Amino acid sequence: SLGNVGYGYDGACSCYYIDNSDVYTNPGDAVQLRLSWESGPIGFAVALEDATGSNAFSTAGDNDGFPSLGLNDGLGVAAEVKYSGDTVSGEISAVWREGGEYGYAPHLGGAPHRVDGSDSYVLGAGLGFALGDMASISLAANIGRTNYDADFWNVNALVSANLSDSVHAELGAGYKHYDETDGVNLGGGPANPIPERDTWAIMGGLYYEPVAQLTIGVEAEYSETEQDHLVPANGSRTAEETTIDLVTVYRF
Repeated sequence: SLGNVGYGYDGACSCYYIDNSDVYTNPGDAVQLRLSWESGPIGFAVALEDATGSNAFSTAGDNDGFPSLGLNDGLGVAAEVKYSGDTVSGEISAVWREGGEYGYAPHLGGAPHRVDGSDSYVLGAGLGFALGDMASISLAANIGRTNYDADFWNVNALVSANLSDSVHAELGAGYKHYDETDGVNLGGGPANPIPERDTWAIMGGLYYEPVAQLTIGVEAEYSETEQDHLVPANGSRTAEETTIDLVTVYRF
């Protein structure tokens, strides 16, 4: 999607098996009809998207015959303006996707019915600095709303350094904040409520590429999410996640 920011934590990293923390700036890919124009370092594009998907910025698709939690097909529009220079580059992007309808079957009985979901959107920006052949710095930020009516904002960064002709290292950090929301109201009460939530994440990788057809690397990521409990009297809770992996990539 043009709504993806191609900079920062997940937009510019190698990230073979990491970059799983919720500090990303990518609303997810979409089938689309795109019109692009470029002249020198300036580029512009607009797209009409099929918003069907499975993440927080998409509709879940084709649930007319099964009244469970899900969304019908929806449409989206996206646009991007970018500048690609030798030393400095950047982009501004935006995407809006239709929320569609929820099919809801009450667990305690009652007739299934449908209610409108929330339209989602993302406004993002990225900025990159190339320090010759030695290193690069990539920054990204966005604000938006999910299809469960949760407002959020996010900032992240990535530093990549070439340690030799065949070895490079990456280090990234990111933060995302969600405001409290009641989710989508299904008549009998809210569904998918999201309390106020904060996520911090760091990741790094070291990669060795002796030839263009082979990459060997080690990666790691750590994230911590703190959120209020759905029942206010129960306070807050913290979840931690760590990933460490070895990766070998062959290209033919």
